[in-house]
Amino acid sequence: MLTLTSQETKVINESLSDGIDIEMAATYGMNVEGIDGLLEKLAKSADEEDNYITRMKYEIDELKDRFNKLVAFHETDTYKELQPSDKSLLHFQYCGMSSYLHALELRYHKAT
Repeated sequence: MLTLTSQETKVINESLSDGIDIEMAATYGMNVEGIDGLLEKLAKSADEEDNYITRMKYEIDELKDRFNKLVAFHETDTYKELQPSDKSLLHFQYCGMSSYLHALELRYHKAT
């Protein structure tokens, strides 16, 4: 997440409401290129956050699909014929996937 100083926040707010003013920029010790750079920094940060959230949602969807397949496999005859050690490993995998999915969903809901 992008953190702005109070000066940067004030410059951005005034620039957005009044249009970028060269005199105002000079007052805050910034040149027009500095303001443009700051605006680009904000835009890039927003894009990165959107991409991060999009990637997280994609990962959640993929993990849910795999998790549901594992749950469905648990009901098959093939699963019932497995050795206890293999069933134990699948149970371990189930627990890990369940925990990971829960953590991803919590992070996603916090971010959105």
